Amino acid sequence: FALVRHVSVADPEAGERWVLILGSRNLTLDMSWDLGLVLKAGSDTGVDGKTAAQVIAGVGPLAASLAKLFPALKHWSAFAGALGKAQWQVPQGMTVAQINLMLPDDVGRRMPEAPKDISRVLAVSPFLDSNAVATLARWGGDKTQRQLLSIRPELAKLAGQSGKALEAYGTLLVLPEAVIDIRPDNAIAADDEKVAADQTGLHAKFIYVEHAAGSTLWLGSANLTNRAWNRNAECYACVDIKDALSDASTALLAGLNAFIEIAQPLTLEELHGQAAEDTAAMRLS
Repeated sequence: FALVRHVSVADPEAGERWVLILGSRNLTLDMSWDLGLVLKAGSDTGVDGKTAAQVIAGVGPLAASLAKLFPALKHWSAFAGALGKAQWQVPQGMTVAQINLMLPDDVGRRMPEAPKDISRVLAVSPFLDSNAVATLARWGGDKTQRQLLSIRPELAKLAGQSGKALEAYGTLLVLPEAVIDIRPDNAIAADDEKVAADQTGLHAKFIYVEHAAGSTLWLGSANLTNRAWNRNAECYACVDIKDALSDASTALLAGLNAFIEIAQPLTLEELHGQAAEDTAAMRLS
């Protein structure tokens, strides 16, 4: 994530403006699929009635935690109070319920609680483990539609384990293989601007759930693994979608569905066969 404070050079007393950028993308030229959230706060950040001002829980503690952890950021502790009261512009029909910075020593951290009466679960993560996948599989009931999108080796790994973590997912998906431009006249020539082959695939991490009260999206840096949700330093946002017919909500859902439609379905039988082979070619892929 990036948390940015803007102050007018011409008039430092005119007030401050904040920008929060949070998602799965690293600070690289990685061309992989990612998902992110951009929020702005300040007196001049309204956008023609398409957004509503909202205080967001967790942004102030995020700044305070960084100030406590890193001596070079000690001065950020002075901004925690202002961030806790900041009015962030959130698209109409949505609420950012929480921004959460999870640190390795935090007590009681875990995957989110499941909403009630879930009709659909969509999980996207390039890395998986059986415990986290099984935990998410328990969300909802017998009629819940469950979709899991990951990379082929991770799905094959779980299929080859003795547990049954994948069986509750009605749809297993992978993205098509990336096409990498290797023409000799490619304009990108500098070594630090070349994109590696493993940086053109799946990097997005999110959980999207439709339920009785609307829908909820968790997005950020955490993979669908126990390590991510219980031990790693991770940051994520929880976005509640109350009005599915608002412009922003409609665009978000259309984007998620379009993303899923380009993916390719896999069966457990295919994955079991791949796990049994475990060839050198598969390991390289």
